[in-house]
Amino acid sequence: MESGKQVCCTAYTHMAAQHIAIPGATNGTLHHCLHKLPVFKGTAIIDEVSQIPLVLWAAVLKWQLAGATFVCLGDFRSQFGPAFNRWRQQPITQSMEDAAFFVRLCNCNRVNFTTYRRGDNFEFVKLYTGMVGKEVRRCTASVLQQFPRQSSLPEWSLTVSNQERRRINKEVNDYLHTSQGGTWVDAAHQLDCQGFWLFTGLHVVGCSTDGGICSGQLYTVLGEGGGTVNLQMYGNEEEVGLDMCNIRSIKPAHAITYYSCQGRTLRGRVRLYVQHTKITTTHLIVGLSRAVCPSLIDCA
Repeated sequence: MESGKQVCCTAYTHMAAQHIAIPGATNGTLHHCLHKLPVFKGTAIIDEVSQIPLVLWAAVLKWQLAGATFVCLGDFRSQFGPAFNRWRQQPITQSMEDAAFFVRLCNCNRVNFTTYRRGDNFEFVKLYTGMVGKEVRRCTASVLQQFPRQSSLPEWSLTVSNQERRRINKEVNDYLHTSQGGTWVDAAHQLDCQGFWLFTGLHVVGCSTDGGICSGQLYTVLGEGGGTVNLQMYGNEEEVGLDMCNIRSIKPAHAITYYSCQGRTLRGRVRLYVQHTKITTTHLIVGLSRAVCPSLIDCA
């Protein structure tokens, strides 16, 4: 940008796009940036590339034809792939990592980062990175043995399915209400169609972009009064005031899915629900790598 060249920082999801945004660049989701910049000749920095479906890569190639250069960030081997990946109605199961177009997009350059920045326990890192390519049953049995369930409530719970997420959110929210009190938010006012108790200290997640909320962003409730909910972005000190008329923009985050937590660092104890029939080794790797140290992990 100092040389006057246009820069675009983007990713597939709102949350990942916000993480990589920098002042002075064009920032936003990949859909937003492709719409805003149909012809782009600058430098495109794309994060969490493993999540991008093939049909969107086809749109990205228009930038390459216009003369753009690319910096692609992500991990195909231990992070989730696209949630829905089809080309002309045919499911795509292959990874884009070794595709010829992707190699050309990166100008045949690849850099592997080896510094662990989430914590200081490198043996913990080797534990879950060593699961890449391993059989899921053996890995599941191993984490259940190494990280047994604790009796107290965790700060975060990670699940495979949205049904299990909703169940845990209701159980934990009702339990905490007995000591925290709070204001009842009716299910009719929720995009998730699930009512909950709103109280100070509650972790919530944005589920729309109304009222200044970022979809996928985690927030902590600082207080509520005068028709406004005061929120603080999780991980920094930025505050947001949300009108109660836009309360549908947030929902409880006692539990979130593995897929939606990719790219986050979760402080506090994290409980991994690992016995779902569709659990994969990638779920285990993503779940374990969200915590800052092994003592803050337990499994159920």
